[in-house]
Amino acid sequence: MKFVPPEIIDEIRGKADIVEIISDYVSLKRQGKNYVGLCPFHLEDTPSFTVSPDKQIFYCFGCHKGGGVINFIMDQENLTFPEAAAKLAEKVGVVIPEVDISVQDYNKQSEIRRLLEMHELAAEFYHKIIFDPEKGKLPLTYLKKREVALDVIKTFYLGYAPPYWNTLVKYLSSKGFTPEEMEKAGLAAKSDKGTYYDKFRNRLMFPIRDYRGKVIAFGGRVMGDELPKYLNSPETPIFNKSQSLYGLNLAAGYIRQFDEAIIMEGYMDVLTAFQFGIKNAVASLGTSLTAEQGKLLKRYSSNVLIAYDADTAGAKAAYRGLEILQNIGFRVRVLQLPNKMDPDDFLHKYNYGAWVQLVQNKSLSLVEYKLQAAMGKYNLKTIQGKADVVKELLPDINRIKSQVEKDQYIKLLANTLGISMESIYADLRQSKKIVEKTDIFSKEKHTNNTQVPVTCITGGKRQNALALAEMNLCKLMVEDRATFDLVEESLGLDFAKEEKITAILYFIKNIYEEFDWLPVTLIERLEQPILKQFTSQLFMEELPGNNNRELLVRDYIKTIKLYRLKKRIQEIQKIIHQHEQDNMTGDTIQLLQEFTMLQQQVQQLKR
Repeated sequence: MKFVPPEIIDEIRGKADIVEIISDYVSLKRQGKNYVGLCPFHLEDTPSFTVSPDKQIFYCFGCHKGGGVINFIMDQENLTFPEAAAKLAEKVGVVIPEVDISVQDYNKQSEIRRLLEMHELAAEFYHKIIFDPEKGKLPLTYLKKREVALDVIKTFYLGYAPPYWNTLVKYLSSKGFTPEEMEKAGLAAKSDKGTYYDKFRNRLMFPIRDYRGKVIAFGGRVMGDELPKYLNSPETPIFNKSQSLYGLNLAAGYIRQFDEAIIMEGYMDVLTAFQFGIKNAVASLGTSLTAEQGKLLKRYSSNVLIAYDADTAGAKAAYRGLEILQNIGFRVRVLQLPNKMDPDDFLHKYNYGAWVQLVQNKSLSLVEYKLQAAMGKYNLKTIQGKADVVKELLPDINRIKSQVEKDQYIKLLANTLGISMESIYADLRQSKKIVEKTDIFSKEKHTNNTQVPVTCITGGKRQNALALAEMNLCKLMVEDRATFDLVEESLGLDFAKEEKITAILYFIKNIYEEFDWLPVTLIERLEQPILKQFTSQLFMEELPGNNNRELLVRDYIKTIKLYRLKKRIQEIQKIIHQHEQDNMTGDTIQLLQEFTMLQQQVQQLKR
């Protein structure tokens, strides 16, 4: 069996949009955030097959098939995992290495692993220097001037490349890496004399990590007026800037929590945003936003706020980003920053509260932003100018699913241009692009008595608070390393009465180091069909309430702890009662002490 390297699987999954792939086999219709259709794996009249573009998974509530896009191809065409991966790779333009090698040989020979290890060592090297009492004075003084907090420096693992020619080359050489490998990694360069020197010198270093948290590249910033201001790693086998987003490894969980990503331009913008409590922000690495970056974000949310600099270049980049994100299926807003500011400037001058107000009052929807841009292009004093604005906006209005939204934007357009709404509706009808509103599917929820027993995730009458806490806590742990660590420390991994939850959590523990904290990866790695089904359905259900994940985690931990305490109190009461009947007094005092202590803990948790 051909071995498909893990990074190739990641690339295939990243480039394959599950809705687009499954649409070749199933007629899908949007229903809220998801898409539904008639299941291709069993006969049915009412659609029970659901596809989640945000999570990149599918699940059938009728036959319980579920998984990621590769699993779908496996089940649909009766292929093995490598065969399905190869078929999908060909479809999305990913090349799988031709040579068949064992996992062990691949791990030993893998250039990718060497590059990742080299970058991790370089990041540690730079980070250690920034805290050196002598060598780190310059960068720390610069960061203090820029008001970057110490904990942010540590969280983003900022570093400093000293002004010498070959300190990193010497360090990596001592770790067993060759100068040729360093050059291929973009960490060293070769002089005309044939000697190798450090690529980055006298620069503040920003490690760039992939969504799994692996260091794949660096951005180096000067701290004076030298040029170039930023020096970034070249593209390598582990780094493609058009497919990477700075800060995504830290922002991913918060993007899920707030159901929105904020896209900024620079490293410092993201650092400052994080410092001021805006933790769902990423940067597009100095390039115009790409479709690949958009698809990467789509794993976490379908909502984006573009917060580019308020200068001309930033406005142009925002406009291009709008088109790309809209075509991928995002709901997009653009933040209008005042006085040619960038997010870093604004937050330091006005603080978090002003940012929130700005987002509420000065963020424009796609149609509003394009209307504003179109009004700057055409002469609104002429009839033709107004007609040109309407013509430019019609395709975007046509794409709007909600008739209420569509009506409001037509009203806005009419009032802004001083024309009638009827004339705009007439142009819409003439364009013959009006979106059909008929939903061919029944709105009644599909039910089946043979369903895997996860139906009560949303808190129905048959589900008690304990089971709800266990189910949703499992979801939150799968999606976030920090939550996994917190719950393991607070409750252990055996907290659930449902054995499938325990099996899933211990499976993650076994793959902890290489796990990317995506549900689709977990589903693909699980071998037992019952666990695949359980996990697929688990992630098709939405979290309750306002989706404040930190609050949910705290409440679920409290619920489980209270259950444990009350259960133990009941056990002690039974034992004490038995002691009284049998005239046993030896252990009763000790049990009463434990009973009192447990009751106190219950009261503390209830506060």
